[in-house]
Amino acid sequence: MTVTEIKADLNKVRDAERAWRLARDKAVGFRLMLTGGKTVRYDGSSGEHVNDSNSVERAFCQLADYEAEADRLLDELVRARRRAEKYIAAADDPAEREVLTRRYIMYQRWEDIARDMHYSRQHVVRLHGYALKKMCLNVTFFS
Repeated sequence: MTVTEIKADLNKVRDAERAWRLARDKAVGFRLMLTGGKTVRYDGSSGEHVNDSNSVERAFCQLADYEAEADRLLDELVRARRRAEKYIAAADDPAEREVLTRRYIMYQRWEDIARDMHYSRQHVVRLHGYALKKMCLNVTFFS
């Protein structure tokens, strides 16, 4: 694998989390819109008179679809995160592991990582590069 391929794999965690959050927020917002913040009774009514029961049923089917999509994306996020954690665990140096964890799992900016680790930004970026290059040499680990 190349450094670019490894970075792309590690960045999938952030992309997967963004997609999941968007889908989850969409489902939550749709649920609130449907129920008006109220709890739906088991008989299917919301306590208010509804003229078209088919539209209510369709709306709740749409909500179920939104929630299923959010669940699917959460599974994808978990898989991406596990893969990234596998990459990170392969790093020998604890400082390199910390940089990778802060960057790809905690989504920190370079400046924040440097401040928290008491290193210069340049040194943090250098540690990151070293870790990625070492991963490229360990190709058998990722197959």
